[in-house]
Amino acid sequence: MGAYGGTAEASLAPLDWMLPADITNDRTVDFADLVDMTAAWLHTDSRQPADLTHDGIIDTADFLPLASQWRQQATSPPR
Repeated sequence: MGAYGGTAEASLAPLDWMLPADITNDRTVDFADLVDMTAAWLHTDSRQPADLTHDGIIDTADFLPLASQWRQQATSPPR
């Protein structure tokens, strides 16, 4: 569980995450990330990886960072 287990912070991407819009953490921003974002669309229950703007709701504002990183790949290995 770690230090933040069971809290809103537990679902946030780490600060050193290479691509914040890589919701699935598969090192590429692609359709898998878009699927995860649309599955959580308009959810407000807690902070989620698809909440890229960290404003408490998954909406069009979160789509903009995903679109700007579309098809980018992480260049260094994950830690």
